[in-house]
Amino acid sequence: MNTLVIVLTAAVVLVAAYALYGRWLAKTWGIDPKAQTPAVKYNDGKDFVPTNGWTVFSHQFSSIAGAGPVTGAIQAAAFGWLPVLLWVLLGGVFFGAVTDFGALYASVKNDGKSMGMLIEKYIGKLGRKLFLLFCWLFCLIVIAAFADMVAGTFNAYTVVDGVTQLADAAQTNGAAGMVSIMFMVFAVVFGLVQKKLNLSGWKEAVLGILCIVASFAVGMNCPLIFGKATWSYITFVYIFFAAVLPMWLLKQPRDYMTTFMFICMIAGAVVGLLVAHPTMNLPVFTGFNNEKLGTMFPILFVTVACGAVSGFHSLVSSGTSSKTVENEKDMLKVGYGAMILESLLAVLALCVAGAAAALGQLARPFVGGVGGGFGRAVAGGAGVGVTRLGLLPESVEILSEPGGGHPAFGARGLPGVALNGLFGARKLHGTVLVEGGVLDAKARIPEDLRRIVLERPARNADLHQVALLLDDRHGRRRVKAAEIARGGRGGHLKRSR
Repeated sequence: MNTLVIVLTAAVVLVAAYALYGRWLAKTWGIDPKAQTPAVKYNDGKDFVPTNGWTVFSHQFSSIAGAGPVTGAIQAAAFGWLPVLLWVLLGGVFFGAVTDFGALYASVKNDGKSMGMLIEKYIGKLGRKLFLLFCWLFCLIVIAAFADMVAGTFNAYTVVDGVTQLADAAQTNGAAGMVSIMFMVFAVVFGLVQKKLNLSGWKEAVLGILCIVASFAVGMNCPLIFGKATWSYITFVYIFFAAVLPMWLLKQPRDYMTTFMFICMIAGAVVGLLVAHPTMNLPVFTGFNNEKLGTMFPILFVTVACGAVSGFHSLVSSGTSSKTVENEKDMLKVGYGAMILESLLAVLALCVAGAAAALGQLARPFVGGVGGGFGRAVAGGAGVGVTRLGLLPESVEILSEPGGGHPAFGARGLPGVALNGLFGARKLHGTVLVEGGVLDAKARIPEDLRRIVLERPARNADLHQVALLLDDRHGRRRVKAAEIARGGRGGHLKRSR
């Protein structure tokens, strides 16, 4: 089948689902554009920051669109492309998007509480503790896996016959690593300028694009040639700053910039399909059992993962996005729309891999002939990155056409989505520690104080201060719940001698 038909069909289904089903959900649940959101009510300039709806959309999409929708859809194609396509569409429309939208809606309607606090409110303390324990372990796994993936991609060295030497792709890997670092640097610049000038609309977009171009210009001309161990340290320093700096200073501007890069990659793939309209070379259906993967149920659904539905998305929706939505009308595009776009990304990844697969043989024509240098840079470069990471099935290999564009663009793509997931996991990991560890294990906050904390969003600074002041085992001053209550929602914590 022609891959262009597959993409167009998927796009029509997803857009129709957003326009009809998504809006029906918003109307049924009760979206009130006049209601005061937690970001406005508890604006602290750190976690609770009223933000333009499209900027929040960029943050949501960049945080949830990790490597999963790209690699998962391709790996699950071992069962055939039709089962993958059906699950991505049905799962994305009726499960994934509804889950993301529902988590965002519940959090916004409950003063920006994260999923753990919502579970305690509606289920109980034990449910909250079990959930936070699972989230803590899950975030550790995500951080470790994505950090290893990123460091391995930027690694400029390889081992041949027991001897470490520069890899053939050392310059490309080093350039991709430097581009990633420059993304963080220029994101901070973007955040500072945006904070000072309060840009919006096309002015904000132009500034973001200029920062992206500057990042690539510096990165491609100043590659960093380091080994995997060094890049591992750099990666963890990288995510440390993403976790501790205010949302407006690094996370939001970086996600905004990364979304533009994603859009360029998606547009490049679409242009390639429009120009070359290649044939889907993967089998339609291979059976319910696969020798290497196992049975379709549940392997197909686990492998496609966040291309259709992911519980991790609910942590993003309730942990960060709900605290920055400035108007409830933006929740539809942030919660439902971001997942719809991610499902489209999974379909595109499936079609690009299917076009490149030719019964175990190399497939240069599509990758090298998508219509111009930009298309080759996107398709060829991304293909190099995917193949280098070993994320394609053994029957699929994508090579870039010589002279078909700088592969650093594509090589930056997968680490980019992995870094976004890594940043999100680290930020949420800190939230889990605050909610589960600091409050219960260290502070031992009395029940009356816990009710006060649950009645309003707990700011990180307040929680830290409460934890220190309530712990009097080392002679610290205690804080009475009544005195904190008198401080009001926006007041400061008061100490009693």
